[in-house]
Amino acid sequence: MDPHYWPVQALASTRFLRLGGAPGNNGDYIRGHHLLHKYIAGELAKLKVSFKDLAEYFSSDWKEQFRKAGYSTAVCGRVGNGDSDSGELVYVGHHIHLIKDEPYSVRMRSRFWFGDVEGVKDPERGLVPEKVPKNPPMVLLKHATEETAILASIFPDMFSTHAGKERSHSD
Repeated sequence: MDPHYWPVQALASTRFLRLGGAPGNNGDYIRGHHLLHKYIAGELAKLKVSFKDLAEYFSSDWKEQFRKAGYSTAVCGRVGNGDSDSGELVYVGHHIHLIKDEPYSVRMRSRFWFGDVEGVKDPERGLVPEKVPKNPPMVLLKHATEETAILASIFPDMFSTHAGKERSHSD
């Protein structure tokens, strides 16, 4: 796959809502929402990612713990799956993009987990299969791998532009 090729056909629409519902992205994404419709394995997925404060996923002293372990930050969110017919959205999972400092860059590790369905108190009895995305895990893995490879080709230039300077090789 050409790393400069963005699979436009995979992304039907995307929109970011900041806290308070205002559209756009000013860098303050926590408590914001990313609304996206994208094709995964040929199926249109209507997703909503609601970004959460890191303290909801890590301990309250996460900044100190991250610093000690060499991590810069993380991006955490709740993943919702929409139903085209009813317009209903149910949160069905979580994601974390964990950013670790490296000598010449950063490394991002992504974790996704599904099955934590909003409102279900007893997963053994309450899980409703039609509320969980139908795409098998290997399809999601392939999709995430392709998307990450594309983003990896874009992020270094974005970092240089927005950080105002290149990272020193002596760091």
